[in-house]
Amino acid sequence: MTIFSGLLDKKDKSSFIELITKYKDFFAWDYHEMSGLSRDLEEHRLPIKQGFKPHQQPPRRCNLQLMPLIKGEIDMMLGIGFIRMDGYVNWLSNIVSVIKRRMG
Repeated sequence: MTIFSGLLDKKDKSSFIELITKYKDFFAWDYHEMSGLSRDLEEHRLPIKQGFKPHQQPPRRCNLQLMPLIKGEIDMMLGIGFIRMDGYVNWLSNIVSVIKRRMG
């Protein structure tokens, strides 16, 4: 599913749909299609300046009903190699889970 801004006029929307339809092989539509991306292209790092001590946030509680969904998504991304375990375990950000509204 592709969502367009309501601010996009009809002419631009139809041009954009034509463009992504013509070049659909250039887009990754699911995680498993992105597993071969080079780390030289993009990689997240924690830039910590020398002489500064990072502030560690306390863990936040997560909605227990969302935990199976979060675990499933993480396992799926780990399984296809989209994400990996790293050495910054003490400085992870808290997970912020957002259920996306389905567009009808």
